[in-house]
Parts: sequence; C-alpha cells; structure tokens
Amino acid sequence: MRVYELEIKHFRGIEYGKFNFTTPLVCLIGHGDTTKSTILDAIEYVLSPNWFIPIDDSDFTNCDTKENVEIIATVGPVPDELMSDLKYGQYLRKWNIKEEKLFDDDLNEFKKEDGSVYVLSIKATIDENLTPEWSVIIDPHPEGKHIHYKDRQKLGVSRIGENIDNELAWIRGSSLLRLSQDRNEMEKILLDANRKLRDTLTPDAFTSLENSINMAKASGQMYGIKTDDFHANIDPKVLRGSSSTVSLHDNKIPFRRMGIGTRRLMAIGLQLKCIEEKGGILLIDDIEHALEPHRLKYLLRILSKNTKEQSYGQVFMTTQCSATLEELGAESLYCVHYENQNKVSRTIKANSNIQGTIRRAPEAFLSPQDIVCEGPTEIGLLRAYENSLIKENGDKSSFAYNKTVIINGEGTTSSQRAYDLALHHYRVCLFVDSDRLAEWKVTEDQLTEKSVSIIRWQNSNNTELQLFSDLPKDKIKDIIEIAIKENNDLNIESILQSINSNLATKLSTLDDIAYYPDDELQVLRKYIARSAKNNSWFKNVTAGEILGNYLFDEILPDIETTEFYKTFEKIKKWTIHEQ
Repeated sequence: MRVYELEIKHFRGIEYGKFNFTTPLVCLIGHGDTTKSTILDAIEYVLSPNWFIPIDDSDFTNCDTKENVEIIATVGPVPDELMSDLKYGQYLRKWNIKEEKLFDDDLNEFKKEDGSVYVLSIKATIDENLTPEWSVIIDPHPEGKHIHYKDRQKLGVSRIGENIDNELAWIRGSSLLRLSQDRNEMEKILLDANRKLRDTLTPDAFTSLENSINMAKASGQMYGIKTDDFHANIDPKVLRGSSSTVSLHDNKIPFRRMGIGTRRLMAIGLQLKCIEEKGGILLIDDIEHALEPHRLKYLLRILSKNTKEQSYGQVFMTTQCSATLEELGAESLYCVHYENQNKVSRTIKANSNIQGTIRRAPEAFLSPQDIVCEGPTEIGLLRAYENSLIKENGDKSSFAYNKTVIINGEGTTSSQRAYDLALHHYRVCLFVDSDRLAEWKVTEDQLTEKSVSIIRWQNSNNTELQLFSDLPKDKIKDIIEIAIKENNDLNIESILQSINSNLATKLSTLDDIAYYPDDELQVLRKYIARSAKNNSWFKNVTAGEILGNYLFDEILPDIETTEFYKTFEKIKKWTIHEQ
C-alpha cells in the first residue's frame, strides 16, 4: 500500500497543499514549522483505521471552522476485497506511476505494464461540528461513497508516536496483534484471559483501596445511593482490547521498561514486519528521536533495504538530523517548504544529482537559507562576525535566530553547492573570493538565474589580499603575529624570507613594516597576502575565527569604512531580512 498523492485544504497550518510521493521511503526534511508533522497527521487522519479521531478547533487553519477541513489521499494498489462493485469497484481510478498522473477514464484498458496501478481516492471531511466523514471519491461523483473504518483498517496505516508501548502488547490495532496468525482467535484468547483474571480476583486483592472505597460509600449514601456492594475490580471495558494485560516481556521484565530508544526500535521493527507480511503504511515523526547516530544509521539502512525490496509498503518519516540525510542520500528526500503568507505547503523531490552536496553539507537542507562559503577561513570570519553582532545587538542578530546555516563550499565546488540548494528552492548566498571564477563548476549566470546572491571581494581579490589591502598599516604586524601563534610550522624567519624574495626594499624585522615607504606599501601588502594564502595562515575555522575576533572586537573602528568590513555588512543585510 502506498500514498501516491495527498491533497490538504484548511488543515492546521496548511491552507492548501498538494503532494506527490514517488518512492516507497519518504523522508520529509526542512527547518522547523514547515508542516512536516502536519503532513504525517493528515495521512494518519484520512486513512485512520479508527472510527474516531481527536479533533478540535485548532485543527482548522486559524481556528476558522466556517470552512471545512478536507484531506484527500490517493492510495494503491487496492486490496482485492475492496475492489468489488459491492465495495468501491465503481470508484476505482488509475494512477500512472511514470507520469505521476491520475485518470478516471480508460479503466477497461488498464495495463500494469504501462506504469499504472488501481487506486482509491479517500477523502476525510471535518465540518464545524467536529464530525469527520470519510468517503471514496471520483471526479464524476465528488460526493463519494462512505468508507467504513473497518475497510480503512485494510490499508494498514500505523503511526510510531507517543504511545509506542501499545506496539509492545497484544492490543487492538497493535503490530503484535496484526502479526498473529488468527487475529480473531487471538482477540478471543485475550478476552477470555482477562475475564478469568477478573473473576478470580477477590476483595482481599484490593484491601489497600479499602479507605477510598469506604469514602465513596459514605459519599454515595449522602445522596441516597445504595452502596452496600461497592468494591474494586477490573473494569469490563478493558476486556474489549483498548488496553491489554498481555505484553511483550524480556525474561520477567515488561519490554515497556526498556529505554525509549530500544522501545522505538522494537516498535518500528514490528511495524516493518507487518508491512512485509501484510502491506501497509508506516508513519514515523522524528526518526532520530532517542537513537544514537550508529543505531539511527543502521535503522535507516534497514528501512531503505526493506522498502526497496517490498513493493506493497511505504514508510513516511520526518527528521531534523544531519545523520539521517548523510545515510539516506538524495533518493528518499523530499524538501518541504512553507509560504507563511499564503499558508501553502509544498514538497520538492531531491534531485539525484545533488548526492554530493547532501552528503557533504546535510545541515544546509534543514534550514530555509544558507551561506555557502568558499572555505574554512570565511566560515571562521563569519563566526567571529556573528559573535560581534550578538554582543552589539543581542541574540536576534545571530545567524541561527535568522534560520541561516553556514556551510563549507570546499573551494571550486562552492558554486555547485549553492546551485544545488537553490535548485531545491532554498534561499542561498554565495560568499567567495573573486580570483577563481574561471574554475567554478556552475557559471555566474546559472547562479543568478536561480536567484543566488553572490557576495565577493572587489577587484578579483581573494580573502587574504582584501584583508591586507584594507588593514591599517600599524595593524599588519598584529595579524602576522596572530598567524604565527596559531600555526606551529610558521615563524618570523620563514615569513620574512617568503615576503622578502619579492620585495625591492627588504624587511629585517616585522617592526620595519611601520616604517615602510608609502609608495611601496601596496606591493608589500600584496606579497604578505600572497604568503598568507600560499602558506595557509588562516585555512581552518579556528584560525579564521581568532582572526575575526581581533578584527571585529579589537580594531573595528579602524576598518569600518573598508571594503573588507562592508562585505560583511552585505552578508548581514542579506541574512537579517523580513521573512
């Protein structure tokens, strides 16, 4: 069983959304509050195996109950027992898997080899009376035909959520009960066992409750209620399977006493076994919850393998974890974007060509906007710049508060990283040098076409050249000393040798910089910058951040008017915009 198409109207934060799902494993990614969990809830509600779902006014967008909630899920392949004319045979539709289109005609010419499958479009409608109604619809009959919850149970939808302990007991709707060979016989066994337990209990079993029972008697007598036979016993309603006294144990310990991560793994494993045996759809919110990275990645490998091998099941999950993206790669990822103004939600299936970007910078896909830096120097400088903004303006000026992730573009692949993100509708800023444009994997025109903001140094400069070109003359020595302190393989002698080989007027010591002839100063700056770049003075995040802390905390008044600092101001303006 799979969901091929999902349409949502006026449900919670989604005024409208229409989604296609082409893979058996669906991982919804994106930053917080982009309606990922709402999409899972919508699937759970519209395909609910129960006659009742918990609904209140907050399930309507803006709590506006004047307009109905509508959720339509197109699912297939249709179980044989639901295809007869007495059931929903007159409401069958055709989903073309290759074209991702839905058809109501030409069903008599239906052929599996053309990439099609029989499907049903199931619609859940919730009105202002908070009364849900489920129906199977087709374009010629939009009013549809009511579908009973027992028929929806045949679709096998289950959710791994807060009540995972239910999955570890033989309880109505649980995976353990679904996996029982004779479900009806198993329910009868449980019913008989609970009845026998109830009948064998004597009043002595509840002596500790005697005080509260007597108080209940006294209260009843006050209002003329006959209380002579008041006593405690098991409530008969538990005999109907809404709860269970039979649960999975490890030796003598109920499995519900295990750690939450272990319980979630077991619950997911049992549900996967159900899908393997009987088909179905499994919904998992925050797949990484309570799992260490190694257990999470192993689980994801199993999920990927099982869903590929089984053609009749589907797993939906959400995540906020980079490890999930690293393990899954592009094949199963769906980027969720949300337009807050119109309250429209949409998904974009990850392109298989962006596998490298997903593996190298997974965190970029978990935020709405990203700054792609050419390398670690720029990352370190931005971290220092962010710290200075927070000190001056508070936490609201931080990149994190403004939902921005900084990633390493790794040199000439920076343009490709930026393009991959923009291709999937992320807002992207590319912060790079200007001296290597010819080596870019993606052209500037291609990036501009995808609305990538390109921020770079002036006059074909790289970071080091822009820095030393704009530094006050009396601060150049300080920067060189910071580089020596942060690099064990650097010393004054080697730096002077590197610089002097290109200078007409040689330096004897670093102090000579303060007295260097003004007409030769630009040449000196150029060769200091070249030495810094060639010898990787600041080519790691830590060194870049220490350099930035000095620039933005110690000598900011001296560089505020420079092109170097103005470039960071451009990044701030891009980051802190009206979202």
